[in-house]
Amino acid sequence: MFRYTGMAPKRKNQHTISSMFAWKMPSNVDSNDINLNVNLLEDEESIRAESQSSENCKEKPKRKFRDAWRDKFPWLRCLLQGDQTCMKCTWCEKYGSPGPWGTGHGCFNLQLHAIQTHASSSGHKLSSAKWMCDVEKKTMSIPTHVSQLDDANKNKVITTMKLMYFVAKKDLSIATYQDLCDLAIVLEVPHMPKQIEYTSYATRYGGYEFLYAFGKHLVEIQTSNMMCSPYYSLMLDESTDNGLELHLIVYATYLQCGGIGPQRTEYMGLIKILNGKGRTVYEHLKQLLKDRCLEERKLVGLATDGASSMVGNDIGVVSLMRNDIPNLIGVHCIAHREALVIADVSKYFPELMFVEKIANKVYSWANTSSKRTLEIIELLEQMQLVAHRPLQIHNVRWLSRGQVMERLVTIMPAILTIWRKENLKEWYNKACIYSVQFCFCMMADVLHFMNMLSLKLQKENMDITSIGAEIDLTISKLKNRGYICRGNNVFN
Repeated sequence: MFRYTGMAPKRKNQHTISSMFAWKMPSNVDSNDINLNVNLLEDEESIRAESQSSENCKEKPKRKFRDAWRDKFPWLRCLLQGDQTCMKCTWCEKYGSPGPWGTGHGCFNLQLHAIQTHASSSGHKLSSAKWMCDVEKKTMSIPTHVSQLDDANKNKVITTMKLMYFVAKKDLSIATYQDLCDLAIVLEVPHMPKQIEYTSYATRYGGYEFLYAFGKHLVEIQTSNMMCSPYYSLMLDESTDNGLELHLIVYATYLQCGGIGPQRTEYMGLIKILNGKGRTVYEHLKQLLKDRCLEERKLVGLATDGASSMVGNDIGVVSLMRNDIPNLIGVHCIAHREALVIADVSKYFPELMFVEKIANKVYSWANTSSKRTLEIIELLEQMQLVAHRPLQIHNVRWLSRGQVMERLVTIMPAILTIWRKENLKEWYNKACIYSVQFCFCMMADVLHFMNMLSLKLQKENMDITSIGAEIDLTISKLKNRGYICRGNNVFN
């Protein structure tokens, strides 16, 4: 509790600026003057602060697009979007590169640094590469482009192209190309890139580009030669790959040097077709001739395998082509006809069918075990016979029957020895029959001459006038062997 004493408290003296700094006021100076000067100083500082804040509140100058940037960056484009100016890349816009420079609304940061950042981005580099490829395709051919490369890069490209050409010529996997490039770099082969990278064409993607360039160049040469030839002919055949897709393979025969040179047969193309109908093949063949800019009136011959879709009277490819080319000559491949005859002959003689059954049995029995195959080879070497493996008869291979029979006659002693050793009495007794062994030897002998005739008929430069003479010579050989008598029977 406080007690009121009746006395007023003393007021503390107020501090002034002079008292704070221990100044002593002169006797002739009034304190009011000093406080007035202090107030003036404070007013000046406030005015200075207000002027600085007003300067900061002023608007900054807007950045503008500079036309000089286009000299260094020719792909740069300036456009207005409402009241704002933005920049875009013409290359990225053309090839649909994602981002503000391509498919976006543009870059509103009008600075040189933003342009340089975009120029070094991966998306712009890809668009730039596509644009350069399009320009080179329109303005320069491959030889012209290669001639403009400097010697160092030119030699590197040529070396890698030779490796890819070797892979393509040997029908190797595309993955082998990069392995060969790795080996060449390790062995320090001259004119090879220092390391494997995309721009060195030493990857499989570079190999694909080389293959495309090779194919395009060869197609241009072939088309030019066929256009200069006064006439040409085509050979067609259908095939099915491992993926069960149908293809049509086309070969072309024409005269070189504008018609005064020798004939030349070349692979023309492999066309994927939906089905093997005559109308489908006809439409794809017409499209191929149109793409190659070849005149249909120069087509004089069309060789096929004799299937109904090829040689049918109304729906065959040859008949449909004759509607456009009345003088077209349809040819059924003579080598294919011979193969069909050989395959059909066995159907009329049960003995030959039985012999083919034994031949396939030998192949399946030996092929199911590698130990048996090695045993056959070792036994043939002990007998001082040529060591061969059993073969299988293929209906799609023209020479398979003759080769199988010749091989089977050679290895038959070893087969019979193993069958007797393993106590396979059923097949051993059947194979030891005299008539069966006679059929083996007879078919091997006859089919040997037929295969020789087939190989002659499959020659690239076959003289059509010599076909009859070759057939007569083969018949004469079979007569001398006693396989053909006056009644033209197969068995004497």
